[in-house]
Amino acid sequence: GIDIEANLLINYRTDCSWSSIKLRFDSDAGIFLPSNSQLRVQLDRAYWGLRVAEQTHQTLDLECGRRGLSSLFDSKVQFGTVADGVSIRHNYFSTHWDVQNTAAFFVVQDQTLSLSFAAETAWLNLGGTGFYSKWSCIAWNLPPLYPTSALKKKQDFFIVQTTGGYQFRSICLEKPTHFYAGYACNLLQREPRNLFPHPYAAYIGVSIGSLFNKGDWALDFNLQKSTQNAIPLIDLTGLTIYTPQANLDSFSGFALFFSYMLTSQLNVQQVFSYVKGTSFSKDTPKLSQWQYELEFIYSW
Repeated sequence: GIDIEANLLINYRTDCSWSSIKLRFDSDAGIFLPSNSQLRVQLDRAYWGLRVAEQTHQTLDLECGRRGLSSLFDSKVQFGTVADGVSIRHNYFSTHWDVQNTAAFFVVQDQTLSLSFAAETAWLNLGGTGFYSKWSCIAWNLPPLYPTSALKKKQDFFIVQTTGGYQFRSICLEKPTHFYAGYACNLLQREPRNLFPHPYAAYIGVSIGSLFNKGDWALDFNLQKSTQNAIPLIDLTGLTIYTPQANLDSFSGFALFFSYMLTSQLNVQQVFSYVKGTSFSKDTPKLSQWQYELEFIYSW
């Protein structure tokens, strides 16, 4: 199908504080729309930040408001939630490596005063080689002040993830190149009959290029796999963004992204993907889907 999407992004920054707002308008194209089609205007981002402390080799930042967890934590299969909460980030810089520590509390359901917690520590550019390593955890099982049985079932997840990669500039392509891989598992559930004792999600991929000026291009290819109960549906991302109606709780497949800057403002983005998985939906308990997506993105 054909969609019409527009984003309004406003950023403001001073020497020691900043704020950001993003409104997203999304609708199906056409005069006669399907009965289930609707105009969607979403507040994807609304937060302010403050630099609490700054020294020669380190900084400490505090942010409060709404933002996607993927802007704070690194993963291809989780952190797809847009959350309201408070985050704190500590950066340390040295000649041998850089260290970045991030922690956040965010609201899951305000009626029950239910919160969740996520944290990540990242060791970047180890020894000046371009290698990096990250460890993260997210606790969806924090006890709410006013618990309900339905909410407890949704929060039966404590996920740890390890991520690693290598970034360098390719000599033959003269482009920035990035190899990466990640593995996440839910420690609150077990699968004793499988090789891996806990439900897991994993991915591996490579990205080449960057987008700044006319004629620039970028490519990303990755493989993904997620088993049942590895990631909560509300936070699951990756290949599931191409099958939002299927409610996939386990899947495997790949995605190929290619972007090209026709002008300094116009970007053409193509996505070719395949996903196979199972769903909670009674209409489509199993899914096998090939998909091609073309987007023209104009920004100024």
